[in-house]
Amino acid sequence: DVSKVERLVESGGVLRDALTPVCLLVNPATKITVSNAPPFIKNDDLCKTLSRYGQIVSQVRMVLLGCKSPKLKHVVCHRRQLYMVLKDSDGHLNLRV
Repeated sequence: DVSKVERLVESGGVLRDALTPVCLLVNPATKITVSNAPPFIKNDDLCKTLSRYGQIVSQVRMVLLGCKSPKLKHVVCHRRQLYMVLKDSDGHLNLRV
């Protein structure tokens, strides 16, 4: 029963006379990759735009270019990643801004 599970997650359960926290096994967050986002677009502006489509649950992270040279390991590409809990239940977000 869904209501029993929700109550158990909120309050925890008693196991061998000890209160045990209970967590869900599924993570409702979806990994979002923003492509073609040049560095002059601020993460705050990006978050403000994306927050219309759900709740942002992580920081925006720049994706490294993936160069093997130690001198170029710090170079990032025009992609950023974050995790969101989307309002739409199918878990997909495909849009152009």
